[in-house]
Amino acid sequence: MNWISMRGWRRFQHYDPTKRNLPWIKNYLELMRDDAYMDLTGNQRAILHGLWLEYASTRCQLHADTRSLSRRLNLRVTKQQLETLNHAGFIDIVASKVLADGYQPASTEIEREIEKEKKALSLTLSHEEALAQLDAMGAHVSLEDQLRATLALSEQRKANP
Repeated sequence: MNWISMRGWRRFQHYDPTKRNLPWIKNYLELMRDDAYMDLTGNQRAILHGLWLEYASTRCQLHADTRSLSRRLNLRVTKQQLETLNHAGFIDIVASKVLADGYQPASTEIEREIEKEKKALSLTLSHEEALAQLDAMGAHVSLEDQLRATLALSEQRKANP
């Protein structure tokens, strides 16, 4: 059984969804200027929004089972539509539940390291700004790569105030 993982999921959250039930998720107006989003059909966008809500409500443990998804979203979800969302850069289909999890166990430790480094360097760049810049670059970024990139951006800001 495959799982769905949401790319850039941290942007939609303000805290760890694996520890609490989310009452809401963030949604950005910039989607209306995102070519990949605008190239989706209305039905594909509806499925994507439904997947975001289901992903949050299942605490980042959403099966890529089209029959179950169709029933839960009250929309016809096909393997082809999931593949389209994958190729558009919104979701990943992964083989394990751990990979699908929006917050891997190491994320809290890495976030603490980022905060520690930010304070030590007296930075003006916030973690959220760094993640937004990383998301703007595209690609699904691992937490370790997020840490490295955040630190690199921070050092660059310190060197060139």
